[in-house]
Amino acid sequence: ELHLRIPRRPPWSFQMSKGKLEARENEAFLDWRRQLAAVEEDGYIITPFERNIEVWRQLWRVVERSDVVVQIVDARNPLLFRCPDLETYVAEVDEKKRSFLLINKADFLTARQRRVWADYFDAEGVPVAFFSAKHHIDAARASALASKHARDASDSDFDADFDADFDAEADAEAGVASTSHRGPLGQRWSLSTKRTMSTTSAHNCTHPTSCSMSS
Repeated sequence: ELHLRIPRRPPWSFQMSKGKLEARENEAFLDWRRQLAAVEEDGYIITPFERNIEVWRQLWRVVERSDVVVQIVDARNPLLFRCPDLETYVAEVDEKKRSFLLINKADFLTARQRRVWADYFDAEGVPVAFFSAKHHIDAARASALASKHARDASDSDFDADFDADFDAEADAEAGVASTSHRGPLGQRWSLSTKRTMSTTSAHNCTHPTSCSMSS
């Protein structure tokens, strides 16, 4: 079985100049490319891989600065996406560093399948956890929707109380005794009896209903 390696960063020190360090990295990267070319000449087919050294430089520096390196793999075929040599490289950089495998899209797996994969990686000595981004996104959306409904209901209650207070104040200012009723569609009907008193120099009206006399 053929095991391909990821490119390693060559030994370096803080005393090196930027130009010297980059020259060393470029040479090490070219050596790695030559090794892959030799593999292809032997009849092997290598799937597309990253040929930009800047991407690998980012990986080298991330590994050096990290205590834990997490690989995220697809639950439908974890071994297709897992890179065991990355775990080896992490340990080469510093044996105190740890590798961790996060199996995403775990909602595609049954409980039994998750147990089988967990046992497999446990035997490999690789810490693993199952995760479903879709599950968390759906839960977040449901929570946001519930919050929106709660806010809408609160705003509706506030508007109803405000309208009732406004109508009561308007009726009081107009001297109107109002009785409110709700129609079949929820609309408000108001029945009012207005009591006024008009007087003239020729006649005083004391009838409880509205009246007026002119001279």
